[in-house]
Amino acid sequence: MKFYRTNLIFAALLFAQTLVAQASWIRDSLDIYIARSMKTEQVPGLAIAVVQDGKVVLQRTYGVLEAGKTEAVDANTLFMIGSNTKAYTGTAIALLEQEGKLTLDDKVRKWLPKFQLHDACATSMVTLRDLLCHRIGMRTFQGDFTFWGSSISREEVMEKMAALEPAFDFRTRFGYCNSAFLTAGQVIPAATGQTWEQLVRARIFKPLKMDRALALSAELPSASNLAKPHALYDQRLQQLSLPTIDNLAPAGSISLSVSDMTHWLLMQMDTGRYGGVQVLPKSVILKTWDMNTVVNPRNSYGYGLGWFIAYPEGKKMLDHTGGVDGFLSASAFLPELRLGVIVLTNSDNNSLYASLRDQLLQVYRNQPFSNKIAEATAHWQENEKQEVARIAQLRASVAQNKAQTPSNLDVFTGNYSNPVYGDIKVALEKGFLRVYLSHHPRGTATLEYMGEDNFLCTFGTPTLGIQPMVFKRDAKGKVKGLTLKVNDFIEYGAYDFTRK
Repeated sequence: MKFYRTNLIFAALLFAQTLVAQASWIRDSLDIYIARSMKTEQVPGLAIAVVQDGKVVLQRTYGVLEAGKTEAVDANTLFMIGSNTKAYTGTAIALLEQEGKLTLDDKVRKWLPKFQLHDACATSMVTLRDLLCHRIGMRTFQGDFTFWGSSISREEVMEKMAALEPAFDFRTRFGYCNSAFLTAGQVIPAATGQTWEQLVRARIFKPLKMDRALALSAELPSASNLAKPHALYDQRLQQLSLPTIDNLAPAGSISLSVSDMTHWLLMQMDTGRYGGVQVLPKSVILKTWDMNTVVNPRNSYGYGLGWFIAYPEGKKMLDHTGGVDGFLSASAFLPELRLGVIVLTNSDNNSLYASLRDQLLQVYRNQPFSNKIAEATAHWQENEKQEVARIAQLRASVAQNKAQTPSNLDVFTGNYSNPVYGDIKVALEKGFLRVYLSHHPRGTATLEYMGEDNFLCTFGTPTLGIQPMVFKRDAKGKVKGLTLKVNDFIEYGAYDFTRK
């Protein structure tokens, strides 16, 4: 018995020493680590929070709303959270199932009779669950160049899904699909008469007292205390226009403060309770945590209803990241440990949003320390060097071939069409070819000759990037089409357009 008591005392002392070390690192080192990486990665503003055992144990903000200005980020500053929105959509659908208004296994066409996928069999079988767990056969981000930040409506997004030729067989592979989440959100008005945004505001934001939360990007221009979006583009940090992504709202349009976001995580870890009140049924929260699609069977990594699911060191963890033009966010929580972390940033090119989340989880789990923030920033710097070198190589090709630029550039002009995107126009203006995207009014690009039928395509919108464009000719030498690519941040694949 004496030996047992001695062991308990030793364990208690060790735990106390660990807590002291944890508190010391948070007090003495955290701000230094963050400031250093924010400077290197050129992140204007950032907000973090840690919730543990039903309390907010850490909440700090850094930097400014807008680069070059002095107004500081605070706990009520709004950031767009991107795909962290998806868990709200999954929760809303699970709530409607619990209330008997629909089921996750309802066929989509029960609610949206005109909905179609490329394959007739998949069209007849696809369910709400399939939409919410990324298993309808699409490649990750497939179709997003057409949909993201474009002028097409929610209804048009769903119509165009029929033109997306799936990369995989139905229900066989994970493929992250934003338009699928939009479709799931469009079932809500069909089943309830309320829009997705009305339901989320009334049933999630309001009972959780998320007083600053905004459901739509259309609400941002009139919002106060708003972090401005930024991109590090062509080695220069620049402010972006506010994103307009409400045609994909259920996939990524929510904006939150870090303070409001803590309410969401506290409720998650208390399985639906917030402030002592059961604001959402426990069964609803647990249903969103169930793994529906296996992403990697070797490490038990999968996807639920708006959450990625993993088991680091045997403890269940739910997490998600989010990225929209000018913003990156990360959240994660471990229900068994009652521990959760939030990181919000107003830059769409940084590693800090994810490395800081992982660093805080490491520290608050009392794991052996490794400098995750510095490691990620070093890796980010290397990636930036490679991107700078890539663009420099493309521009060198332009310089080398400038003298050979064809005098008859008008042979490339005209209207081009893609079955998914629709039309684009190539025009000759003041000696330069310009590309106009029919669904992206701010997506104009300039073309510079790189030799043969290759051109460097520089988009005016940083999110779309700087990429090569290739024109194609028929057997008689006449230009018949082109291949267009945008940044992987938007979509990995290229689009083939045919000249009209």
